[in-house]
Amino acid sequence: MGTHEAHPEVETFVEMWRYTLPWCITLNDAGKYSYSASKNKIYGDYYRFIMGIRGVAHDFDDRWKQSKTDSLEHDNVVLKIEQLWTKGSEFFFHGRFMDDIGITLSDDKVFAKSYASKNAIAVSLWNNTDKALAFNVTVDAKRILLVANKIKEVTSLETNRRIPFKTSGNNINIQLQIPANSISIVVLR
Repeated sequence: MGTHEAHPEVETFVEMWRYTLPWCITLNDAGKYSYSASKNKIYGDYYRFIMGIRGVAHDFDDRWKQSKTDSLEHDNVVLKIEQLWTKGSEFFFHGRFMDDIGITLSDDKVFAKSYASKNAIAVSLWNNTDKALAFNVTVDAKRILLVANKIKEVTSLETNRRIPFKTSGNNINIQLQIPANSISIVVLR
């Protein structure tokens, strides 16, 4: 890893690091990955956040030879990530990365990964399109928590607002809408 460039035909497969060395803090620049949306100069850091990768400091090279508006929008992205890391440290620093195990999405334009803490689940969702998306997410709580656990509440990590949900066995069904180029973290307890 580090600053070395990967061979162009090699998939970066960042999940491998989360599975094989879960106690290590993974650092990298989001643009180094093969997922095309991660290369977006403004919103690409959302990929890094969703994957549980800590960022590296950027020198002001070609990234910000764009407009000042783009630079300020990226500052807002970084600030949002910092706030979510702080509010969700139970998951993002002390929880277990579960990748997309137990998550089913009705729209493949949404990028999602889950994290498990002792008795709760956080599902990180990224709409990396230029349009707001309404979609359904189904979370299999037993597959993520590895035990049957009755989910009593679904909330937004960012706002603490309760989100309506339906339960069917171990599955929690949630209808969401995420604005364009934005992320949302749903917490199930």
